[in-house]
Amino acid sequence: MKRQSLSAGFLALGCILISAVAAQQLDTIIYLPDTLGSIGNPTQILSNPLTGRVYVINSDDVVVFDPAVLEKARVFRGEYYLAVFCPGVDKIYLVCVGDENAGLTVVDARADTFLRHVELPSEYPLSLAYSRLSNKLYVALEEYPLVVFDPSGDTVLRVLETVEEPGVIVWDSIHDRVFAGTDDSLVAVSCASDSVVARMPLSGEATAFALNPVGHKLYCSDGSDSIYVIDTDLLHMAGSVGVTAVRGLMYNPVNNRLYCRSYYHIHVVDCDSDTVRARFQLGVPSDLAFSPFTGRVYIACEDARGVAVIDNGDSIVGWLPDGNPHDFRVLEVFPARAELYCAMFEDLIAIIDARADTLKSYMVYENYQIRGMVFNSGGSKLYLLCPYQDVVLVLGPDDSIVSRIKFGLRDKDAFPIINPALNRLYIADEYYLWVIDCNTDQLLDSLAWTRTGLKEAIMVLHPGLNKLYVFPEDAASSGRSIRVYDCLRNELVKTIDVGEETPCAVYHPRSNRIYFGRKGPPVVQVLDPMRDSIVSTIEAGSSCKDGRMVADTDLGLVYFSNDRSNMLYTIDVRADTVLQALELPRDMDTLIWNQRLSKLYLSRFSSLYGKTCVFDCRADSIIGSFPDTTVYAGLMNIRNDKLYLGTTSGITVVDCRYDSVIACMPEMPRPRFMAWNPIENRMFMAQRSSWLVVYRDDPIGIEEKPESVLKFGLALVSNPGRMRARFQCRIPPGQTAALAVYDAAGRRIGRQMVEGKDSPFTITWDGKDTKGRQVPAGVYFARLESEARTATVKVVLE
Repeated sequence: MKRQSLSAGFLALGCILISAVAAQQLDTIIYLPDTLGSIGNPTQILSNPLTGRVYVINSDDVVVFDPAVLEKARVFRGEYYLAVFCPGVDKIYLVCVGDENAGLTVVDARADTFLRHVELPSEYPLSLAYSRLSNKLYVALEEYPLVVFDPSGDTVLRVLETVEEPGVIVWDSIHDRVFAGTDDSLVAVSCASDSVVARMPLSGEATAFALNPVGHKLYCSDGSDSIYVIDTDLLHMAGSVGVTAVRGLMYNPVNNRLYCRSYYHIHVVDCDSDTVRARFQLGVPSDLAFSPFTGRVYIACEDARGVAVIDNGDSIVGWLPDGNPHDFRVLEVFPARAELYCAMFEDLIAIIDARADTLKSYMVYENYQIRGMVFNSGGSKLYLLCPYQDVVLVLGPDDSIVSRIKFGLRDKDAFPIINPALNRLYIADEYYLWVIDCNTDQLLDSLAWTRTGLKEAIMVLHPGLNKLYVFPEDAASSGRSIRVYDCLRNELVKTIDVGEETPCAVYHPRSNRIYFGRKGPPVVQVLDPMRDSIVSTIEAGSSCKDGRMVADTDLGLVYFSNDRSNMLYTIDVRADTVLQALELPRDMDTLIWNQRLSKLYLSRFSSLYGKTCVFDCRADSIIGSFPDTTVYAGLMNIRNDKLYLGTTSGITVVDCRYDSVIACMPEMPRPRFMAWNPIENRMFMAQRSSWLVVYRDDPIGIEEKPESVLKFGLALVSNPGRMRARFQCRIPPGQTAALAVYDAAGRRIGRQMVEGKDSPFTITWDGKDTKGRQVPAGVYFARLESEARTATVKVVLE
């Protein structure tokens, strides 16, 4: 049965709780220190055998990271795309192609530190080749002859005018020669004398080289229909292999085969007979590497399933790292650590065990990517979930990182919840429940779910019993059950099979039960925590996908939005029945409750046609809405009655007393995660990135009014109360007022005249109506009324 609505006059007066002039303002912007830096488009990975660190070269900078601790060690700023290690001088040379600092950046390989920058006779270096025997570095420059560079003194030794405009160069360790490809020929240069010893004609410009030191051969592609085979002993053409449109070549000494990368294929060539043995179509191959331990070949493929693995039998035996689509661009095997590094475009690095071909770990080489946050008032700490780095960052009261809790957190949809009684943080991800002690910020325990996992798990805490109920929002058929975790015993005590995903759940203290929706059947089910069993089922329209719930603890109600039927259901928790089914303007998947004003704000997040509706919980009706906008996150500041909505253009601030937009702050567009610090009245906003915007709301104050108005007011001294309430009244001297009490339906059940005297003074209501009868437990409203002024407060009797 639908509850009666309050009268319009009392509704308007009931919203006037206290006047406020609080204004939000930008407090600070917190930039989290990154772990690996950011990389846009990786072009090369270089391992440093002296320090064990790995250089990832891209168009924006060079990031040096330590794979042993998965942290960044150094960043070299500049437009780099190529690097070479020179063991004779323990230096690494980075090729920089920027207009202002084109040339070579010299790095001390023993400490991974910058030494100097060396300008070259011409801009835009194209290729490098280092001769270990002669300790010389050969540099191919755009539209310039071959340059011979001395690594010992970091100076140019000479320019070989006879080798005009080489494109690609490679060093032959057997004969200590450098081969350079020019516009129409292949030139062999002796590193001992820096003189041309042979010149062989090509049909076009050389684009790729691969040396075969076992067979003393050089494979050269010039973009024609064949790969040239050069005898490096006799320096003449020894044959050709029919492979077209070659973009890259790699020789594998373990199985003596040549791997040719074209636009859509990989050709495998037997280097004994120089014939094609196999051909694979793998999307768009971008780079190749081989394991010196197993001889297997790794092929990075764009728009495919990651890195293909080819064994010595010329068969695809698997995909790394996990068979999911990845846009890997470059590969590098580090023999000293027996690891393969796979760099992805604008995402991550996968570390593969090069002996067993198994995934060892991931490293995100962007900054910390926040995927969730929760504020703990107990320690005044903000916990930031960064699953791509397997870490939870803890920010202290001064906004500095006070702890880094590193463990196996990898689920981007992990759900955090604080247990204030035990001062612990619980994080539910797909496969584990993680328990963190917020006193020490240490990982206490981890509980593994079933092998099928609980994707997008949500949690509800029963504070009295200290139990966690973990619901599967999106799970496989065998994982569709509720896990009951005892926080005191630190163990899983029961599993309740529900057979369906659960998109929403809330605990209601009035009935001491948990209510949860089901995706399949159109029902809301009721769980009794005392017996951990389902005791009731409530029909609620059609099946839902992303329904949400809010527990109205004042009125003893649960609101359930069914996004598929566009309905808002009001459920009475005392009888577990639907009081009202209200049709909404559109499907809503987010509910934000303002307890003090008894309003509910409904939105459809991340929608191009989003609209936020305002539902009056006392009147059971929609009383307004905000203009169409795309909303990404929402946060209620119950101290100042303000709603913060993250939109495309920034943070929209809504005054919930009048349901009007009062500000728009552009510092954080499209925020995904929000948290409120009630101690300092600060709002934290974050995207899926490494920085937070913090807003501070001024404390509520009283509007400047005449002296007589300032001395008029009503406040609660203690509430909720056991069937009684005490009020603090302010009335100007010589004036009188009436203190009236109304029930939730707007009916006046009591009235008492009071006279102004020394303010403030206290009045006690014994919880009885005008006839002396005890009123039932519930929500009531007390209103202090005078001819010029009224003040209203909400009263809860238990």
